[in-house]
Amino acid sequence: MTIREKPSFMAPFRKAQGQMIPAGWQGRWLKNSFFGAVLLLIFSFVWGDLVDPHTAEAQGGRGFYYSFGEAKIRDENLAAAKTHAISRALRKAVEDFIVSRLSPDPVAQNLERIAQDLFPGASKLVENFHVLGETSLEDTYLVLVKVKINQEVAERILEQTGLLQQEGPTIKVLFMVLEDRDGLVSCWWKEPGTSPALTATELALITVFQDLGYRVVNRISQMPDTEFAPALRAVELKRDAVHRWGELFSADLVIYGKSMLYRGQEAVVTLKAYSLRHGKVICDGSQAQFLDPDMDPEKLVGFLEEIIRRLTSRLGACIERNLEPMRKALQGIQVNLQGLRNYIDYRKFLEFLRTQIPGVSEVKQSRLGRGYVSLKVKFKGRVDTFVAAVMGHELLPLHVVRVEQNAQDVTFHLGP
Repeated sequence: MTIREKPSFMAPFRKAQGQMIPAGWQGRWLKNSFFGAVLLLIFSFVWGDLVDPHTAEAQGGRGFYYSFGEAKIRDENLAAAKTHAISRALRKAVEDFIVSRLSPDPVAQNLERIAQDLFPGASKLVENFHVLGETSLEDTYLVLVKVKINQEVAERILEQTGLLQQEGPTIKVLFMVLEDRDGLVSCWWKEPGTSPALTATELALITVFQDLGYRVVNRISQMPDTEFAPALRAVELKRDAVHRWGELFSADLVIYGKSMLYRGQEAVVTLKAYSLRHGKVICDGSQAQFLDPDMDPEKLVGFLEEIIRRLTSRLGACIERNLEPMRKALQGIQVNLQGLRNYIDYRKFLEFLRTQIPGVSEVKQSRLGRGYVSLKVKFKGRVDTFVAAVMGHELLPLHVVRVEQNAQDVTFHLGP
C-alpha cells in the first residue's frame, strides 16, 4: 500500500519553527555529494550536542526524536523545498514513535488502520520541533530536525483508535495540590476557565503516579464546560468541593494538599488521597526535604519527584489496599472477538456496545492480535445477561456463529 504524504502536515507548525542554522558555511567539497551533505548535518548535530547538553537526549528519551528530511528544489524555490523537507522529517519522527511505542509486529498487523486513523492527523502528535541543521545539494534540500512528540496526546489517540494495548483497568486520578513557591501561590481551580499551566508540583506528581500505573486526568484538555460555584474555586477546598471536582472529571481518586517550596528552608509536600467510591480521605501523609537556595529552577521538578516518590512509598500501599475492591469491580467482563476480519468491523462492534447495550458504562481494548481483539467491558449485571442483550439485539453488526462464556469471560466467534 502506498501512503502519500500530504503537504498540509506542516501547516500547524509554520509559525512555531525554531531558530534555523545558516546553511552558508558548508565547504565546497560537500556540495559535490549527497553523502557529504549528510555528514555535514551529522557534524553540526554532534557538535551542537557537545556545546548544549540539553539536546543530547537519546532517541525517544523524554519524547524527543531526531530525523532527516529531504525534498527536491523546484523552480529554485528554496523556501518551499525546506517546508517539504521539514514535513518529511516530522512524518519520520511520528513513524519512529509509533513503531517504538507499539513494536513492529502490531504495526505490521495494523498498517491499514494506522494509515487511516493516525497519519492524516499526525501533526497532532508533534508538540514542537527545532531545525538543528540544513543544507542544499544541487536540486535537493536536506534538514535535520529534533522533534518533541506530545506523548499524552499520542497515548490518547492510540487508545481511541484501539491500537494501544490495555493490560487492564487503571485508577483515574486528579491532582489538586496547591503550590506555594516563595510566597507565589498557584492553584489551578481558582480560575479554571483560564487553563493555568502545570506547576512543578503537578509535573512531578504526573510522572510519579503514571510510573505507578495510574491514569492521570489532563485538566487542561479535559476541563468541563460548565459554571463553577464559588466553593469550587476557593483556595482552601472543603471535602465536598474535592468530591465535586472528582465527579466533574470522572476521577476515581483525587490527590489534594499543599506543596510549600521556600528556598533555604525545608520543602514540605502534604498529600491527601480522596476516594470518590468511599466518599472520604482514605490516606494522607507528608514529606520534607531541604531546598537549596541556589537550586537551578530547571531541577525543581526532579527534586519534587524525589520527595513525592518517598511519600508515595508509604502512601502507595494504603491507597492500593483501599482501592483493591474498586480494581476488582473495574475488571468487569472480558469480551473476545475471534475471527475479526478488519478494523471497520471492530469499530462497528465497539460503537454497538457503547450505544446499544443498556448497562455498559465503559469499553476498552485490552489485547490485540491477528484476527482477534479482547475488550474490557464494565457492565451492570451478570455475564449471561450481557450475552443475551448482545445476541438478542436487532442491531448486532456482526455475524456471531458461536458463543463461549464462563464467569467473567465471553468469546464471540464470528463468521462471514
